[in-house]
Amino acid sequence: MAPASMKGRLWRRGKLAALALVALGSIGALTLDRLDKAYPPPLDFSKGLSREVVDREGRALRIFANG
Repeated sequence: MAPASMKGRLWRRGKLAALALVALGSIGALTLDRLDKAYPPPLDFSKGLSREVVDREGRALRIFANG
């Protein structure tokens, strides 16, 4: 085998591997998106609550009202 043909073959395999990696990543992202839409997290328990951000000593820094 000539080194030039070996280089071309490696280049082709590299492109194929990159394409396969992109395809798997896309399929994984699409699957996670579909699962997130099919089974959303339950957020009903927090409807009556407001968020309060406190510092290390427990003093209120910011309070976010639900609305």
